[in-house]
Amino acid sequence: MARSHARVRHLCTAYGKIDLLWFDADWGHSAEEWDTPGMVAMIEKLQPGIVLNNRLRHGNLGHYATPEQTAPLGPRHDSWELCDTLGSAWWYEKGETLKEVSHLVRIFGDMVSQGGNYLLNLSPLGDGTIAPEQRERFDGLGAWIVRHSEAIYGTRPGLPPGLFNGASTRRKGALYLIAYDRPRDELVVKGLRGRIARATHLAS
Repeated sequence: MARSHARVRHLCTAYGKIDLLWFDADWGHSAEEWDTPGMVAMIEKLQPGIVLNNRLRHGNLGHYATPEQTAPLGPRHDSWELCDTLGSAWWYEKGETLKEVSHLVRIFGDMVSQGGNYLLNLSPLGDGTIAPEQRERFDGLGAWIVRHSEAIYGTRPGLPPGLFNGASTRRKGALYLIAYDRPRDELVVKGLRGRIARATHLAS
């Protein structure tokens, strides 16, 4: 695998400081055949402090997990991100049924409430432009994140599963509830200790 090592070395030496390398397509060879321990040692020597994902066909290498399409169930204690598509394909398919913005918000909220990131795939057209239906989804999710940024950035996972029918995050003395399927008659939150000082609707 000298060719792959040479190409990775070029990436690590020709473009300045690199924060993250995201490996994929690790099938077809074992970690020994890829010599991924040797490759990682080379990368970390050339790019100190770099972050690597876990697709190196070696259980002890990589800094975070990258499940695809299906979110893990239950709380996690490692670093991770969900790799997802707008439809079912990783490439552009004309007429493909795409997830609605409300669906993307639900997935994103679930990821944040479990301490994960959401890596959402974008599929440009052949000329490099973005199809209007894909742009609409990204703009819609982005607008939701901007409106609710206080509940997203700098927060930690909130309530354990089963205590609220939705997602939640927290920061210091604040608990943020992300309620799906509105409108609804009531919100039920279980397991809170202590006095609730106030409740507000963040977006308004």
